[in-house]
Amino acid sequence: MTRPTRSVADEMTDDLGPEFTAPPPEGWQELVTRIYEPARIKAGLISLTNDPSAEIDMHAYLAPFEGIRLSTNRVYSPQYSNMDSLIAVGKDIAASAAALMPDDKLDVLAFGCTSAAMALGSETVARDIRKHKPETTVTDPIASVLKALDVLEVRRLALITPYIGEVNVGIADFFEAQGLKLTDKAFFRIFDDNQRNRLSLESYLRAVETINTAECDAIFISCTALATAPFVALIEAEAGCPVITSNQALAWNLMRLGGHEGTTDRFGKLFTL
Repeated sequence: MTRPTRSVADEMTDDLGPEFTAPPPEGWQELVTRIYEPARIKAGLISLTNDPSAEIDMHAYLAPFEGIRLSTNRVYSPQYSNMDSLIAVGKDIAASAAALMPDDKLDVLAFGCTSAAMALGSETVARDIRKHKPETTVTDPIASVLKALDVLEVRRLALITPYIGEVNVGIADFFEAQGLKLTDKAFFRIFDDNQRNRLSLESYLRAVETINTAECDAIFISCTALATAPFVALIEAEAGCPVITSNQALAWNLMRLGGHEGTTDRFGKLFTL
């Protein structure tokens, strides 16, 4: 597809100051300058400082679709997280949002941590982001997964995580409080974000082999530090039921909130809806 362009002058204003509107210096010739149309969706991602996967994975999920620009900032979280550190992330979310593309409007801003969104609450995350981005639509992995579960009409959910015990209990309690029946609960003993980034396809496939898929409507693999874009379709094929992952749901919901209705069969059933 040929992307439409326009003259850069079409987007320049007259109030930039004389140094920007001055004629070229002697000996310089001005080139014809045409730029592509603005992004259809200007999106932002607030990721954790020690999460090596979320930004790369989100770009991979969005890559098949034109017109989406994703800009990223970070918020501090230690390499090994517990409930206290997840809650502590909340004190820096507003500042991170303020520093993300401060002179440009974002259509959608995604907070990229499933367990922190669970610990803080989606409403709290959105409130803090909107302190500096009041007109921006806000989402997070928990809100996105709930929307995905609703679209897929999931009532019975198998849960796979890479968390420590107290975080596992918290996320299981959260989903049960939403009226979901958890048919299986399993976890990878992999608590370092930099190791989570390297979890093998073999590990995912063996994990879904342990799930009684006859009892569940879908499997949710939690955590944005797990790089799932290369694997999710293969995992779903092995499972024989829909598979939802944190980054997959977050990217899908970001698109839908921005008004993009593009679909693909590359990333499991969710991305076909």
